[in-house]
Amino acid sequence: MRNLIIHRKVMVLTLISAFLMCGMQGVCYSQMVSGTSDEVMSATELRKNVLPTVVYIKSNKGRGSGVVIKTSEDNTFVLTNEHVTRGSDMVEVFFLAYDAKQNEIRDREFYFGSQHATTLLRRLGYTIEGRVVAEDKEADVAVIELYRFPKTVESILLKNVDVYDHLKVGDMVHFFGHPGDQELLWQWNLGQFKGHQDRWLFLEARSWKGNSGGPVLNKKGELIGLIKSTDDVTKTWAVPLEPIVDLVKDLKEWDIISIVNETESDVVYEVNWLEGETWERNTLESGQWKIHKHPTNANGTFQTKIRYVSTVQQTPQAPIDTDTQKPDGQNDKKPEEQNDKNDENITDNEHKLKYIKRGFFSSDDTARIKPELDGYNYRFVSSDSKDIEFQEKRQTVWIANNTTKTQEYNIKWSDNRFDEVTYTLEPGKARPHWSARTFLELSANYPKIRYHYTIFNSTEGIKHKGVLEKLIQTTKEMQFFRIDAKPDQHILDIEELRKTIKDNIEGYYHLQASQEYVVPEIREGLPTPKNKQTETSKKPTGRFFWFVVAGIVAFITTFVITLVVLRVNEYFPKRHIFLLQNSTESTVNYHVKSTKKANWQPSSLEPGESKIHLCPGFFKKKPVIHYTQIVNYEKRTAKWNLETKARRFRRNSEISREDARKYHFGYDPETNELTLYDSERSD
Repeated sequence: MRNLIIHRKVMVLTLISAFLMCGMQGVCYSQMVSGTSDEVMSATELRKNVLPTVVYIKSNKGRGSGVVIKTSEDNTFVLTNEHVTRGSDMVEVFFLAYDAKQNEIRDREFYFGSQHATTLLRRLGYTIEGRVVAEDKEADVAVIELYRFPKTVESILLKNVDVYDHLKVGDMVHFFGHPGDQELLWQWNLGQFKGHQDRWLFLEARSWKGNSGGPVLNKKGELIGLIKSTDDVTKTWAVPLEPIVDLVKDLKEWDIISIVNETESDVVYEVNWLEGETWERNTLESGQWKIHKHPTNANGTFQTKIRYVSTVQQTPQAPIDTDTQKPDGQNDKKPEEQNDKNDENITDNEHKLKYIKRGFFSSDDTARIKPELDGYNYRFVSSDSKDIEFQEKRQTVWIANNTTKTQEYNIKWSDNRFDEVTYTLEPGKARPHWSARTFLELSANYPKIRYHYTIFNSTEGIKHKGVLEKLIQTTKEMQFFRIDAKPDQHILDIEELRKTIKDNIEGYYHLQASQEYVVPEIREGLPTPKNKQTETSKKPTGRFFWFVVAGIVAFITTFVITLVVLRVNEYFPKRHIFLLQNSTESTVNYHVKSTKKANWQPSSLEPGESKIHLCPGFFKKKPVIHYTQIVNYEKRTAKWNLETKARRFRRNSEISREDARKYHFGYDPETNELTLYDSERSD
């Protein structure tokens, strides 16, 4: 007896030791995300640190995963697969959101359940439009640039890691992504590194469609590749780090402007990017637009200028005419000398350009720079005086005064102080505002409006003064204004503005007064004529009567709809229809029930036999099937919620095989398992 007790103790200690060793091997292979520390963390800590770097990407033709990386030059990009972004210049990038208690929100329904959810995510900064700036189709890598990131995002330092110096065959690897058919996004998985196969990293791991572009990390927490493809069972291939690093290193930052000629004549102009550089001469035909790019200055500043002749009908005395010839056919005058002779023309039409778009592109992929996406900041138009007018496209906020009193407010564009100017706006008027900074430099939390209010009581005098602040959004589509225009030059009547602007568009706000003695508020969108309110709106009368009428109407409507639904269900009942086929060589016994509280209905199928099942289609409940199988002499029960075709048929009508969702039982000789397959799923 004593020996038996000793043997049991030894066995228990052995099992505990084995579990601890397995836990250490499977869990303790993680490290700080930055990749600068050699301290091994738990897998839980690695997941916590890496998950905020993972993004969901939605393009024109694909869905996938990605990862936020930071370069040694402190630039931040998003990496993913080229097959995810293929055919898209712009993509939507979704970041991990958090609830009020800072818990991760991973439910797919939260992100894609409705258009309202998507709009909310955009406003909170968890969904941002990104620009695809570089692609390597052969290596299946794409780089996305975003002009801002949410505060909750983290990044992984991109280092040129030698895989075989940091990873041995058989070592565990971590990968992250968004399995396409699962309810939870932002998932973490483990796999084993098996070496190279056809120039890809070969992993023994189960990944899914939707994981494409997700990061793969070694046991030290360093990025070693991106998920590329899977066999949907146990094998996964990943893009190695080398082509990723090469593509990112090849990115070059450009200052970009785009000019379009909307006059009826050719326009000749010159561009100068930096003080001391040569002016570049350009000719822009009517209706044509042109991209101008210049490597970004090392200190990030620009002093770009443009000069042109204002008269549409160009003359030989134009300051940029280099074709003036001497009688002997020789021209010894440089453009600069000709310009000096016509300074009076140049001075009037020389402008410093404020809105310069800055972006990264591969040195051999500058064809990606497109006017409609990366420029189109300026245009030439013909003014009423038949002279050329030069306009710039600005990020604009319109404020309208829909009260009966003059309102005062300030606009704040950054963390610095508000504009020193306090704007006054008369009733029924609207005014545009734009920042001196480019729209790309604006923070996600700006601009803001601070408006003043006074609550006045005729008997007691001024009762209260104060200011309120609110976050506002600039226009989605930038608007053109003369390059030397001031906002006060564009004050319009609200009715005049409404003729060209639709209501409730981002970037349009109005000060709306409520009941007397209540602080006015600012609302998004221009006020509609029917719902226009004033500060002295009257209290509604006969409210109780209308409540009673509304209640009666609602009761009658509900009663009638209920009768109609019952009649329809009586004559045309809705039923779940599915077909089961036995593709094995043995009889299959199974049970089906239509709802959770219904009884199981036993059934069986002979080899090659098929059968149609009908279940009531109540409340979108899906039928459930379970069957038993013997694997390695053990009895197992498999349970499925079936996808079906739910349709209405007249009672006793015949139902064909084509009306049913098709399933079949199959046998896998390798695993010795009986499996139910959805015959209509492509994967």
